[in-house]
Amino acid sequence: MRIEYVELFIRILIILVVLNLGLNFCVNFSSAEEEQGLKLRAELLNLSSVKEEMISAGMGVSRVDDLITEGFLYFNNKNYDKTREIIASVYELRRTAFNAQNELGLVNQLYLSVVEENISLGDISKTKLEWELEQSQREFNKENYEGSLEILARIKKALLESISNKYNYLNNSLSGLEERTTLLELSKARIITLKTLLSEALRTGKLGELEILEQEVKSLNKSLAYYEEVRLAIPNLEDRNLSTQRIRDGLRSAELDLNFAEYESGLNKLESLEKLIQDALRLEKEITELEGTITNEQAGLGVSFEEAKNILKQAKHELVIGDYESAEQKLISARTSYESSKAEVLVKKVGLKSFGISLREFVKENRSYILLVILIISLVLKLTSGLWVKSIRRRKITRLEKELRISKRMVQDLQKDYFVHRKMSRESYDEAYEALQERIMRLKERLSLLNKKVNKEEGITGMSTKEKETKALQGK
Repeated sequence: MRIEYVELFIRILIILVVLNLGLNFCVNFSSAEEEQGLKLRAELLNLSSVKEEMISAGMGVSRVDDLITEGFLYFNNKNYDKTREIIASVYELRRTAFNAQNELGLVNQLYLSVVEENISLGDISKTKLEWELEQSQREFNKENYEGSLEILARIKKALLESISNKYNYLNNSLSGLEERTTLLELSKARIITLKTLLSEALRTGKLGELEILEQEVKSLNKSLAYYEEVRLAIPNLEDRNLSTQRIRDGLRSAELDLNFAEYESGLNKLESLEKLIQDALRLEKEITELEGTITNEQAGLGVSFEEAKNILKQAKHELVIGDYESAEQKLISARTSYESSKAEVLVKKVGLKSFGISLREFVKENRSYILLVILIISLVLKLTSGLWVKSIRRRKITRLEKELRISKRMVQDLQKDYFVHRKMSRESYDEAYEALQERIMRLKERLSLLNKKVNKEEGITGMSTKEKETKALQGK
């Protein structure tokens, strides 16, 4: 009997435990459902902020109102799954509406830019595009944001194709430039970057960026053309026994600019080098021609033209060492001396009669005046020659000082690129830095020599006659 009571007690205890667990589950489930309902209600109420946001942006909200009403119906019927779908639909509608509004502005601006740049639209007429733009606006106003986006996508595709037809040639240009820089052993980093920028600009239709890229490609093309010409000209100058150190220094500096994508600076330097080469070839030709002329005239007139030949010899020396400015000044002086001597000889030899008096008699009677005129002419030529020399030297000093400032700035830019931006390897940095320092040292040496010459000349010019004589005696 006692065992039966124990079994009965255990069964009753189990039943009580099960009933307690069921009661707790029902209470918890009811509490969770109530909490879920409160949360969904709060989310439904927050949809009013979405509505206000769209009203502030100038959009219609009829669709939003309908969705909110439908959401509350589902909520009241405790269909929480549908309620969540409605809430998600409102936010999706908001996203689509703002996308459509943003795309409307972008596509309209893109169309205006295409028209302003007079880009061909191909088979599509402006009238059709404008009608479709208006249609997309009408669909937007009717809150058919999906339809508006569909029309805008079609218009945008047509506009981007038109832009691509005009600027796509830049891809071929950049590929050609990449091959040329490889052959010339120049850096391709900027060209690779330009390809990426071009692809992005064509994808988005950014005409401003495309125009900038077009100009940069043209500048790079021109720079490489000059670079090739200068490199090819160096052996030609060496074959003519002309110094190329100045050209090589300038080419190395321009090469650094091209590798660092400083195309404007590099192009300016290359243009200057091209002019120097042309000046060198022109001066060599003119000196050779004047030598031949003097030789022929010397045989015909029986005059040596020693002064002109000596000055011309100095001009050849200046040309050989690469001082083209000084060579040109010497050439002018030699030509002036030759023409003056020739004129003097012709005056003596030509039997020109005027007013019944022979030229010989005229010269004989006015010898002192003629000598005075010749003396004045010679003095003027000598003084003018000195001024030319000073002017040329001062211009040369100014140019060298400018190159020195540019070289120092390039050192700073180089250090910034390596130490701050880490754009290059240590080996590349050391090579570029050493080349720039070597150039700066040469520029300083040349500036120092020129300044000494100018200071010496100005010091002598500023002395009195007595001081000059004293200094000359001291020199002896």
